[in-house]
Amino acid sequence: MKLWDIYKFSVELGIQTDPRGPEAVAQELERRCKAFDQLSAAEKEWFDTDQLTNPYPDTRILQGAVDREIKHLFVGIDIGVSELLLVDRLNQKGTGIDAVMAHHPEGLALTTLHQAMDLQTDIFHGHGVPINVADQILQREADKTHFEISVGNYNRVVDAARLLELPMLTSHTTTDNLVQHYIEQKIASAQPRLISEIMELLSHEPEYNEARKLEAGPRLLSGSPDNRCGKIMVDMTGGTDAGTEIYEKLGQAGIGTIVAMHLSPGVREVLEKAHVNIVLAGHMSSDSLGLNLFMDQLEARGLKITAGSGFTRFKRDPETRKLLS
Repeated sequence: MKLWDIYKFSVELGIQTDPRGPEAVAQELERRCKAFDQLSAAEKEWFDTDQLTNPYPDTRILQGAVDREIKHLFVGIDIGVSELLLVDRLNQKGTGIDAVMAHHPEGLALTTLHQAMDLQTDIFHGHGVPINVADQILQREADKTHFEISVGNYNRVVDAARLLELPMLTSHTTTDNLVQHYIEQKIASAQPRLISEIMELLSHEPEYNEARKLEAGPRLLSGSPDNRCGKIMVDMTGGTDAGTEIYEKLGQAGIGTIVAMHLSPGVREVLEKAHVNIVLAGHMSSDSLGLNLFMDQLEARGLKITAGSGFTRFKRDPETRKLLS
């Protein structure tokens, strides 16, 4: 596959499993195109045209020719300079890695990460938070995230990839959408009544069992295994942490249980005060699950995958992969 084809396929799968639904995503892209058409020539010069066809700013090609043929991909949760040097060393030993994929964004995918938080507005609204409330809270959090990232050394890793002549891309919200969709479908199928049944459901996924061996498996942070679930919210996509204020609204919206990839200490306290059961599925394990769903698709198309940097590779059978459809 060409580097561009891998990137576009990631975006397509992200749209296919987007919590807003493909039609809503198409409408958003159409809105962006209309807004772009109204810009002056000078404004168009600075416009991020990738976002006319890609609704996920944290998923991008960061370095390398788009028509580069890729046969062997190194994939990790976090790609830093050390991982790039590792790949360079592996290639010196004859491994033949053609490109590197990071889950967590770097470079331009990192400085635009705050824009991916728009997705959370629709997720929280879908779980009962008024749209005007979700809009205003998440816009403030997005602005805060943008500021915090923009003062850092955001392009350091991409610079290293360029100097090592390693093609690099990211797949963040796209694969987070995959794990969100996958777990939501599992829960919808199982219809768990008790928290213990959610914990049992997660125990059937190899990524969570692997994390359990390292004392990082799914945990019940708040509530009892015998508690009834009530209304369940899966919280695994949307860029980054949405802050505490929006989670204060979940108890008022009638959410009984949240199944999250990760939560900040402040969010945990807010949810506990609202008597919301908290199932912490795990960060690296949930990221790995989403990536594995994507890697299964890439391997089926002939790509060789080498996993590292926190990514644990597990393959699923064709029947399980149908959960993507």
